[in-house]
Amino acid sequence: MNGLDRLTTIRNISVKKGKTWVHKDIFRLLNKEDLWVTAYNNVYIRNKLKKDKKTSLYSETSVVQELEEVRLSVMNESYYPSKIKNLNPPKFEKNFLKKRVIDVDTIVIEITHMILEAIFEPLFCDSNFGYSEKKNAHSALQYIEENFTDCEFIIQGEFQKAYRSINPSIFNKLLNKYIKDSRFNNLIMKFLKSGILDAETKPNSPIRNYEKRKLQELFLNIYLHELDEWLENYLKLSSHSRTDLNKVESISLPKVQYVRYMEQWILGIKKDNILVSYIKKELENFLVKTLKLTLPQIEVTCLTSGHISFLDYEIYLIRSKASKEVTTLKYTNTKKLRFDIPINKLLRHFEKNNIIKPTTSGYNPASKGKYTRLDDHKIVLYFTRIWNILQSYYSGITNPQKLQYLYWLLRMSCAMTLAHKHKSTCTQIFKKRGKSLSVEIPNNKRKIFFECQNLKTRKWKKSEIIINPFNLLQN
Repeated sequence: MNGLDRLTTIRNISVKKGKTWVHKDIFRLLNKEDLWVTAYNNVYIRNKLKKDKKTSLYSETSVVQELEEVRLSVMNESYYPSKIKNLNPPKFEKNFLKKRVIDVDTIVIEITHMILEAIFEPLFCDSNFGYSEKKNAHSALQYIEENFTDCEFIIQGEFQKAYRSINPSIFNKLLNKYIKDSRFNNLIMKFLKSGILDAETKPNSPIRNYEKRKLQELFLNIYLHELDEWLENYLKLSSHSRTDLNKVESISLPKVQYVRYMEQWILGIKKDNILVSYIKKELENFLVKTLKLTLPQIEVTCLTSGHISFLDYEIYLIRSKASKEVTTLKYTNTKKLRFDIPINKLLRHFEKNNIIKPTTSGYNPASKGKYTRLDDHKIVLYFTRIWNILQSYYSGITNPQKLQYLYWLLRMSCAMTLAHKHKSTCTQIFKKRGKSLSVEIPNNKRKIFFECQNLKTRKWKKSEIIINPFNLLQN
């Protein structure tokens, strides 16, 4: 059986057996040549290091030879990540890492991620929306909209620098629960204890941000899977009885909703101050004593009088007016969650990126001076990219027409930047390029322009790739 078939078998076992199954002899998978070739293709095709698919910059012979050397170094356990904190690689390894056609660390990171993902992804709880191809941020937000309407109190937290807060000894114990293979677990610990995953990647570094980020996210989800399981077992997301710490009597816990997306998580509870305090205390004890995490700032919010920020959406509860039903002559009083844009936070980021400038009455569009040296199509591409990401990510807000203001700011800032470059005016730029600022890419028939979708309807884009606009604006 080749390596890829073995990975499929491992994934199927994890789906059927769940957490009751313990995987063995995982390290032997690293001896499968087809896995190394797949990892190589994943990395270099994904990062477009091959400029020409027909005539590669790297000869096939050299790639095969170096992959074989990397595979052997991993199998005889002489491999160490290139940046290590507490371990000194042997002289052989120092020479081994010089003048490579392929990037050793990135390939090993990729193949390690492939194996761990096959084992752990099927085990993750339904409440975890941060690590699945079938789930994204909108999946979590839609779940909140459909299931949190009866929750008046929200317990909320976020782990700052979450990956760096992972305790290596606790993580090793968690691995041993599912993988009984000391050699494979030792390889994982080399990455966890080294500085290679959490060190900042320079633009010209061969170690790619994508592979590092994906392995970081997987490590974090493996670690916080214990929190997900504990909460689902403790609360059971349904009514059950629990003994109060202060009173020797049974209290009934109503249905409690829980959602986690990477390092952000929220718990929704019906109106009960005593219950909220009780669960908050139990949660703090688990995070500190079991996971050895630095206690995050855990906030309790009443949705009827305040709002929460989750995945950069502002969420609060509104109670609709009583409506009279004609047939039954009864009055209904329903509650709805409202989803809004964090407009002030966005405007601050726009200001930092010189897209707008503050005035006494608010904000005005501004010319982005640094970009006047670029070609017209690159200027328009920069602004349209921000707009497309914004309207895609915030397509689920209750009042989509609020995006119109951001559309106007970005379009006017783009026009002012073009006018600044050509020493012209915005009126002349719009007359030449049209209202959508259409620009044709040189040597390409494709045009770039501001496309404003229908802002009267809202939609959760659960099956699409969406990007948090703050990740783009912070770069």
